[in-house]
Amino acid sequence: MRIIRTTATNESHTSTSSRPSRPAFDHPGFDIESMIDRRMVADAQQLRERAKGLREQAEQLEPLLATSFRRRASELELEGWLLEVRSGLPEALIHTAA
Repeated sequence: MRIIRTTATNESHTSTSSRPSRPAFDHPGFDIESMIDRRMVADAQQLRERAKGLREQAEQLEPLLATSFRRRASELELEGWLLEVRSGLPEALIHTAA
């Protein structure tokens, strides 16, 4: 027996199921690969690489300009994160934004 708490209403109820629940994409016959937008994932990767390059360049610049480069890198990482979320990629594979 497990106690399940719902986040929306913060109510608890008891489940009599003895087997643990599995994520929807973990069920046999479910094809997660067909649901992922590979183009969005590739675009997100390019944005992360560009952000990494900006952060590396920031190390060589004056403090004021370096701050601008780092800020833009953070914006690109956030945009990449959004693309990965929208692409259908499983949560465990999504890179966190800075």
